[in-house]
Amino acid sequence: MSWPIKMGSLIVVFILGIAFGINVAEKNMQKIQGIEGAPKAIQVTPVNGKVEIAVLGEVVQTENPIKQVNQEKVAEVKKVVEAKSSWLSQVGNTIGSGLRIMMRSLFDFVFGWFR
Repeated sequence: MSWPIKMGSLIVVFILGIAFGINVAEKNMQKIQGIEGAPKAIQVTPVNGKVEIAVLGEVVQTENPIKQVNQEKVAEVKKVVEAKSSWLSQVGNTIGSGLRIMMRSLFDFVFGWFR
């Protein structure tokens, strides 16, 4: 098997692992908070030609979400998220940002040779 196929397979496995990990993490966070079976943090559902978006339980319906975004609701959601963040979530976000930067530089190094 050639190395591009191996690298492609490895990338697919990484992406699937990340998606699976995010799903497991969200379920465990809901379990810890005692809200198992609660709706996802962000749910997007098409309804009769409109897009229904639920962010942290707040439902927003609009035909064009980009033009009709209510800045007050966005600010409220932002305040709620910031108020609920703990030092553990901040550490996790910092580690995640570092990993993202590291993986981007690694992929740039590996795949940058082919430009």
